[in-house]
Amino acid sequence: MKKIILLFYILLSWISYGEWWNTEWKYRKKVEFKIPQKKLPFEKVGVVDFFANAKKDGSDIRVVDEKGNSVKFYLVGIFSGAKYQICFPLNGETYYIYYGNKNARKENYDWKPEAGLILEVYERKGNKCYNWKVSKEVIEKSKRGRLIGRSFWKKIWDGTNPFGPEKDVVKIYTGYFWINKEGKYYFATSSAGASFIFIDDKMVASWPGWHGARPYITAEQSGSIYLKKGIHKLTYYHIGRRWREISVAAYRYGKEKFKVIPEKFFIPVFKGKILRTEKLNSEIAADFKMEHTNYLKRERWELLTFKFTDTSFSNSPVIYRKWNFGDGQEVTGKEVYHTFISPGFYNITLFVKDKKGRTDKVSMRIKIHQDYSKIYLRPKKHWEYLNEFKKFNLSKLPTPQLMGLAEIFNSYNRFSEAYKCYSELEKRALSLSEKEKVLLIAARIVWRTDKFKEAESYYKKFLAKNNSDEVRLELARLYLDIGKIDEAEKEFRKIMNSKGVNKKIKRKAEIGMGDIYRVKGEREKAEKIYKNLTDQEEYKLKNYAYAQSVIYYLKRKDFLAALEELEKWADEFPVVKIEGKWSVLKAKAHILERKYEKGIKELEVFQKNCKDKNNIYLPVAIYLEGEIYEKIGKKEKSQEIFKKLIKEFPDSHFSKLASSRLQ
Repeated sequence: MKKIILLFYILLSWISYGEWWNTEWKYRKKVEFKIPQKKLPFEKVGVVDFFANAKKDGSDIRVVDEKGNSVKFYLVGIFSGAKYQICFPLNGETYYIYYGNKNARKENYDWKPEAGLILEVYERKGNKCYNWKVSKEVIEKSKRGRLIGRSFWKKIWDGTNPFGPEKDVVKIYTGYFWINKEGKYYFATSSAGASFIFIDDKMVASWPGWHGARPYITAEQSGSIYLKKGIHKLTYYHIGRRWREISVAAYRYGKEKFKVIPEKFFIPVFKGKILRTEKLNSEIAADFKMEHTNYLKRERWELLTFKFTDTSFSNSPVIYRKWNFGDGQEVTGKEVYHTFISPGFYNITLFVKDKKGRTDKVSMRIKIHQDYSKIYLRPKKHWEYLNEFKKFNLSKLPTPQLMGLAEIFNSYNRFSEAYKCYSELEKRALSLSEKEKVLLIAARIVWRTDKFKEAESYYKKFLAKNNSDEVRLELARLYLDIGKIDEAEKEFRKIMNSKGVNKKIKRKAEIGMGDIYRVKGEREKAEKIYKNLTDQEEYKLKNYAYAQSVIYYLKRKDFLAALEELEKWADEFPVVKIEGKWSVLKAKAHILERKYEKGIKELEVFQKNCKDKNNIYLPVAIYLEGEIYEKIGKKEKSQEIFKKLIKEFPDSHFSKLASSRLQ
């Protein structure tokens, strides 16, 4: 009797869906491959990337062919908690990927692909890499530790860790290639940091040690091996750290020149196309996919914009879609964009309804973070962010994100929107640390609107009841901004002498003392403090990048972003405050902001501290000062400055510009 009931259930399932279904699993995806019908000299391997509310470790994923036969597969990678990449041998064109079984246990198949190229990145354990013996120990230790990411890859040509912000990593590339022409093949590596190339587990090329990369190949980096016709394995190891992240593999045959090993060199893998997602005992199945499209680090917050696309399946048109992004915000539409104010895990939910009135929803817990595999994620224009944020439901936004939004509005001079955030925060039951942050938001709002006395009262009122080095730092900076030098110095020294003060806050207070000496024109004292707080090696590497970033924002007339970048630049390398370029760029930002007095003040401070008359930024600073006075209608003062420039720097390009202004 039990057998009859079981057969009836299977038959009913077959009638309902037209295909066999494993009823212990809640979901399945139908996948199709387009593969050559001709016989190939190697195994055909299919790869599928998909989003699914499967188990966290992917242990409930199964692959079945169209006849209902189980297919062995390899779980390559899990990304952001809900995106999976699997591969399996192909013997047909149609397959089903099952998931959604809480009771499923992980199946361990004795199969790995011998096709394509797979990149694995591990957290590095150890630092020695001056030869293969010690490097091998580092690699083996790292492989027993944390796997940061793993995925099929196109070629060995990377400048960073594509799976995360970690820099101290070991990268392992494993690929398979087919040789038609027997002969001697040459392989080479160009890396920053140690690298080694193995062919069929035999070392062919190596470049050990901590070193920079080269744009050319030398005998030191290359080697050769005789290969017979057939399948061969290539393994490339790279040991990296910050500023030692480049890994490149090249090859040549015969008298050819070395070239980066192209994607087509490796045995091809075939990408599967997901035709639809199905749900057990349901004629509608909600599903979606997502992609990171825009990124901006703003203030202390990361703005992460994603595109969400509905991929739900129903035999009747889907007419309604509602998205909930896990941060209290909801929108409708088939393809929508949403910006998250901070990284973290969010429960993304999609609710759908079709024309027949049938409904379904799916929820996935997804890690929202920067997609490091993309070389460049452009930011949206600032007004695009602001227009999106103005539509946010503030009452449902979590407190940390609401604080961030208030700071973002404030930094863009959108004070009315910032105040709305502040008003909503005041309604909430907050901890002492949260109250402190809300106070800082309120004080910054009035400070940015030049209500200095009101801002001062906020800080002093809080400090009268609570000791906070962060609030005291803000007060000291306010005093410095409005010219109360003695009061600023008093507050900075209190922070520096405070017991248990946070190192970052203490460092900022020390920079503040340097700023006081700089404003007074005591260059030697300011320079001594600034240099002690500047890492010269890092400064050489990153100074140019900071300058170019500021120039980029100035060209876009985004003075707020430029000022923010100037602040980050000076916080990391305070010595820039006395060298000239930083002052000139800051003055230009203030000119765009139309805060001319601040621009003049910065240029005067630089000139007061510039003892070297050959400083290339001095004539620029004098010219900009004259230009500002001209803008605010003080023509006599402007002409006086232009004449001074012509007299002191007659051969300067800016003297010629000044002459044209006098005519």
